[in-house]
Amino acid sequence: MEVPGDKELERRKNATKIWGFRFYRSPTEIFADPNVSCGLVISSIGYKSLSIDPTVPFDSRRAIVPNSVGRVHQAAGLYCSGWLKTGPTGVIATTMNNSFDTARSLLEDVDSGTLDISTGKPGSQIVNMLLEERGVKPVTFSDWEKIDSLEMRKGEACGKPREKLLTVEEMLKVART
Repeated sequence: MEVPGDKELERRKNATKIWGFRFYRSPTEIFADPNVSCGLVISSIGYKSLSIDPTVPFDSRRAIVPNSVGRVHQAAGLYCSGWLKTGPTGVIATTMNNSFDTARSLLEDVDSGTLDISTGKPGSQIVNMLLEERGVKPVTFSDWEKIDSLEMRKGEACGKPREKLLTVEEMLKVART
């Protein structure tokens, strides 16, 4: 880890330290101010899960699918993860670890024979057919890799780990090339 120099340490010591959350805002642009140094802007997107399948148990008050470690209650062989599992809480790492817990539950069920994987399930084919009917072309992993690669290159060019594409249209243009 790089240690800040004396000038930076002095700047930090004398800097005004104010922070706060501003909820229910929809900024469209952040303007640079030469008199204000800012090292971090956090984008946060509110989210509330909705029931999209009446056959899947759903707690509309908590906006989650009732589950135990990702195993959906009263729906053997069905698993959930992310905010559908916990409600809108935590950060990316929280959600990632939450997903690992669900994956462990699934693997435990496969290993114990609780989850029958001997026959194929039509789930992905049905989703693909539905998307095709609606004219929706999904973004594949290799499409995402194109986006990721460009963002990394753009970031490297300006001394950052990544320079995010800011609109879905930009991302899709890169993914489809």
